[in-house]
Amino acid sequence: MVRQFETSVKVAQTFFTNVARIGIAYGMNYPDALTGGTHIAHVNGPLLLVNTTVLPGAVAAFLSDNKTSIQSGFVYGGVSVVADNVLGDVQTAIT
Repeated sequence: MVRQFETSVKVAQTFFTNVARIGIAYGMNYPDALTGGTHIAHVNGPLLLVNTTVLPGAVAAFLSDNKTSIQSGFVYGGVSVVADNVLGDVQTAIT
């Protein structure tokens, strides 16, 4: 069982209210999340972890629950680690 996806949501729920900015990074390796985490922390937003081709349910639910306050998002990593369909699913969850 992969728990880092759910853990990223729990961290976001614990430390962020009225989420205006989000960061999305590949959750199975650390380089993009490490650098992305630094950036998204600087702009006061949570870093949510995803799989290459699947938006985890917990992340989708968090995005949907916070869609009225989310104003912008950042994706860390290329399409080889965060596929276009995941970006589409993120967009769908926040609109």
